[in-house]
Amino acid sequence: MRMIVLLAGVAAAVLVAVVVLGRGAAADEEPPWSQQASAACERGLAEARRLVERSASLAPQRRVIAEYGGATRIETGVIAELRALPRPQEDADEIAGVLAVLDRSHAADLTAVARLERRFDETLLERRVNDTIAVAADLRARFIELGADGCARYYNPESYG
Repeated sequence: MRMIVLLAGVAAAVLVAVVVLGRGAAADEEPPWSQQASAACERGLAEARRLVERSASLAPQRRVIAEYGGATRIETGVIAELRALPRPQEDADEIAGVLAVLDRSHAADLTAVARLERRFDETLLERRVNDTIAVAADLRARFIELGADGCARYYNPESYG
């Protein structure tokens, strides 16, 4: 009888050790890509909202340039953070596709901001806004599919107001 109690005690101790060590190992694992991406985008969104607040008192044309230029610089950081995240194998192609869309759109934004800072061109601005509407809708859908809701919010113009 003592032997059974002793074996049961050892088995219980082993079970507890496995559970505790298992939890520790799980705690050491990084959060999924979607959570890390969402966090990066949420930081960018918070920074962009502060930018919008700070520029509220500027004259309309200066405000547009300040917000567009500032948002583009913020997006540079967000994209860098997204690129640096380890990609899960099962979503690697989808993430690469998202990053390719971001790269193309961001390059166009950088070019437009540089031109607008030299000389304001309402037609150029309107063209970029119209192009960005479609790109942002595409990115929101892609990020939602990847489970990165924070990035879907970042690419939603309504999130900034």
